[in-house]
Order: sequence, then structure tokens, then C-alpha cells
Amino acid sequence: MEARISSSLGLPSPNPNPHRHPTDFPSILNHFAATATNPPFASTTATATATYPTEPAPKPQTLLKNLTVVERALIGAAGGGIAGAFTYVCLHPLDTIKTKMQTKGASQIYKNALDAVVKTFQQNGILGFYSGVSAVIVGSTASSAVYFGTCEQILKEEGWVGLTRGMGPRVLHSACFSALGYFAFETARLTILQQYLRQKELSEVPASPS
Repeated sequence: MEARISSSLGLPSPNPNPHRHPTDFPSILNHFAATATNPPFASTTATATATYPTEPAPKPQTLLKNLTVVERALIGAAGGGIAGAFTYVCLHPLDTIKTKMQTKGASQIYKNALDAVVKTFQQNGILGFYSGVSAVIVGSTASSAVYFGTCEQILKEEGWVGLTRGMGPRVLHSACFSALGYFAFETARLTILQQYLRQKELSEVPASPS
């Protein structure tokens, strides 16, 4: 009867043997084992990443050693010039205020250094602190470039000993100059003290009656 109904509805005929084998319904453990063995989204192709040996970057010390004396002197001169210009630009406002305070009649215009800063900013703004800075930049850049360039060349050719060349005459000159200056200062101090004591004694002597 079930076969006739299935054929009339166009369905496959049921299995005449209702008894199923125990292996028709696999256990849950077998299902999970099969899933773990063959994951649904796992790729079956293995990709190999090629690694290439990379050369280490050269150190700055190595690059400097490969340069010639002239190139190192030029680099030192450029660095020294930039550093000198930057330093003087940063300190030029202080030099401007110092110059204003040293001019004649500054005590009547400015009460103190802070008052000079405030009045300079009120009159000319921030540019008032940098008046004449162009000449300072040119001079400091040139002097710092020559200084650092020469120092770099001396270090390359003679080492640290080259920086102390001519130290003996310089030390002798400084010692003699300091000795003469100290001698002159002490002599003037004692002379002034003796003159002061003499004037004090004369002022204390009572006038003789006529």
C-alpha cells in the first residue's frame, strides 16, 4: 500500500526492509572525528615563505670613517655653522635687552629688565627683540663653521694631541698675565688703603689754636 501511494505521488518507494544496519547512523564521536580530520575551510595546499638574508644597515661611524678629511671638515663646518646660527638666534633677545639697559638714559626709560622686555614687545612686537639679528647670524655662522671645520680636520690628522699643540707658550703667557694683573691689583689696593688712612688721620687731628 505504501508503495502504491508513493508511486502515485511520484515519491521513491520506501525500503521494503524496515530493519536498518547499526552503521547507518554514525555516532557523534565519529562525526566529530571526521570533521576534525578534514576541516571544511582548511586548505590542502601548503604555502612556503621564502626568506632572503638581509644585510645590516651601515652604522654612522662606518660611514664617517669612509669619508675623506675634506669631506669630514665640510660636514663639521656645516653642522657648526647651523648650530652657531641657531644658538645666537635663541640668545639674541637677551642681548637686545642687555644693550637697551646699557644705553645712556636707560634708567629713566626702563625700571628693570622685565620692564624693558614689556615695553619692547609693546612698541615693536616680537621683531623688536631681533633687530640686527642678520649681522649676528652671518658672523656666528662663519666663525662656528671655521671653528668646527678646523677642529674636525685636526682630529683626523693628529688626533686629540693636535688640540693641545702650543699649550706650553699659552700656559706661560696666561701665568705671566695673571701674575702681573694680581700684582697690579694688590699694589693699587694697598696704595688706596694707605691714602685713605692718611686722610682719616689728618681729619682727626684737631686744629691748633692761633
